[in-house]
Amino acid sequence: MTDQEYAGFWLRSLATGVDFTFTLILFSGPLWLMDDTGDWEFPSASSDLQPLDLAAHYMVPFVLTVAFWLRFLATPGKLLTGLKIVDAETGDRMHLRQAVLRYVGYPLAMLPMGLGILSIARDPKRQGWHDKLAGTVVVRVRRNNFPIDAQPGAS
Repeated sequence: MTDQEYAGFWLRSLATGVDFTFTLILFSGPLWLMDDTGDWEFPSASSDLQPLDLAAHYMVPFVLTVAFWLRFLATPGKLLTGLKIVDAETGDRMHLRQAVLRYVGYPLAMLPMGLGILSIARDPKRQGWHDKLAGTVVVRVRRNNFPIDAQPGAS
């Protein structure tokens, strides 16, 4: 992992903002159409969740996020900002277990006033609590790091 740079707090925040916008655009219309009241409200913890609500609000985001992490090593926001999520020890692809732990770790990192997310700014490897739990790091992809024989014009 010597040729990779850990992604900092602000770049990761930008990627999260892109993901939030992407998710809002992708899901807000269908969720509103499924709501029989026509109100733009997400279900609260006290509301009666129907199976379709449960799938739309919890299962679909979980499956899509984990699938993106496993297939592309990133969410759309991380892809657009040149970031990828890898195993902290080896720098290789994360495993399914790591992806699930990372997803589950997000709410835990947010609970104490976001301290688990804010810790990214001070951590030497720029890991949040969800990264530490899963054993992952977020790194910047270096697009100009080609082997000598793969450079354009090389023979």
